[in-house]
Amino acid sequence: MYAQPCSGMYKVKALNRHDHFMREVDGFGLHYVHAAGQGPNPLPLVITHGWPSTFYDFDKVIEPLADPGAFCRDRGTGVARQ
Repeated sequence: MYAQPCSGMYKVKALNRHDHFMREVDGFGLHYVHAAGQGPNPLPLVITHGWPSTFYDFDKVIEPLADPGAFCRDRGTGVARQ
């Protein structure tokens, strides 16, 4: 029993707002998140991490990179507006 409520469910909800996939590449298990780009010409972007970090380290940049227009940036270029 925890003395304080566990905040783990908050993290689970934060992680699950993205689409998760698992694939095997050359015998190696690969977990990845797909966030479709928004705007007129979205570019594919792959962000990787090493051990012992996780993709959650990128949680705060996934959505601004996928939809720059929703974060006060030009949807066409991803450049911050002045």
